[in-house]
Amino acid sequence: MIESDSARRPHGFEWARTPLPWARWATRWMADAPAWPGEAPGLTRLGETRAGGQRRLRVRLAAHGADQVTIFVSPESGLIAAGAPGFVRPFGRSGPDDPFALRCTGRSCDGAELEFVARGEAPLALTLVGAVFAPRFPPEITPPPRPADVRPQYAPDSRASFARLRL
Repeated sequence: MIESDSARRPHGFEWARTPLPWARWATRWMADAPAWPGEAPGLTRLGETRAGGQRRLRVRLAAHGADQVTIFVSPESGLIAAGAPGFVRPFGRSGPDDPFALRCTGRSCDGAELEFVARGEAPLALTLVGAVFAPRFPPEITPPPRPADVRPQYAPDSRASFARLRL
């Protein structure tokens, strides 16, 4: 996938205004791109406790080389709080339709422990997005030509990998 805001887009791709796979409320101009070798971020379950109609899930994050990992939690999952152990905080109004995202940036992401607190027994539906900034293209992928007057504006070129999990 190639993603662009409303700026000029490279030629040679079939662009469509589409919701982002990890955040359905936001749309961008996107086009299919060659698959990039590598592994998406992941979570390892470390433990789970249940009390008073809530469950607390503890996990370890594996960044797999990503410079930044964002975890999006489906509003239907009943998530009411999240964070690092000892620093778990509620978010928003903890309403049933509040979307949630937790972002970790830098080398400390790999191996970071996180906790999620949810209502009820339903599994948490998570989407993990790993971003590598200014990636080096492998030999089998040729980047598309960029118009001479187009440059990344807010962030460097990056690649993203996705994982969908239910915990």
